[in-house]
Amino acid sequence: MEKIRQKRAVFFSLISLFLIILFSIGAEIGKEQKYLESELSATRTRVETLNQAINDLDDKYFSNFVNTAGKSALEAISEYSVKSGRSIYPFEDNFVSVFINGTLNADTQNPIDLKNEPNKYMDDPPIKNLIDEIKKIYSSIGLKIHDLDVEVLNIYQKDPWTIHLIVKFNYFFEDEKEVAAWRGESIEETDISISGMWY
Repeated sequence: MEKIRQKRAVFFSLISLFLIILFSIGAEIGKEQKYLESELSATRTRVETLNQAINDLDDKYFSNFVNTAGKSALEAISEYSVKSGRSIYPFEDNFVSVFINGTLNADTQNPIDLKNEPNKYMDDPPIKNLIDEIKKIYSSIGLKIHDLDVEVLNIYQKDPWTIHLIVKFNYFFEDEKEVAAWRGESIEETDISISGMWY
């Protein structure tokens, strides 16, 4: 009888040990699962926030950049032409140069900087400066900017008082943890009125 009790004691001890191990493993798996769920939730929130920032850039800011930089470039060229007495030819090439980086080629070997003193003709920055600001802001919120550039596709006079501008933006962003990436292009069209631009 003593042997049977010993066998039962060993059996119950083994069963108890097995149950303790099972509960310990289950608790560890639960902790790991909660950690992964928390990490997944944080990543999801981060991606959704960054996705909204990219959508805002695409839906609102690119259009505003084109309007602001386009009008500023047109006003700067007009003012420079009147004050210097020089014709700006070819207009399209010079407009693109002023629109993008604020310099006017104006048939000279040395481009004229219209955005800085002493020839400050631009009230608003050229589009390159606006893009540089976006790069700083987006970098500060955790986006790696692999590519963000602008190309003027077309510029023409739509009617006697309106210039039509078509601009393409290419972008490639990635979050700092390299979980999500955004690559795309946005084509923006705008009309710039030349009414009231006489100096």
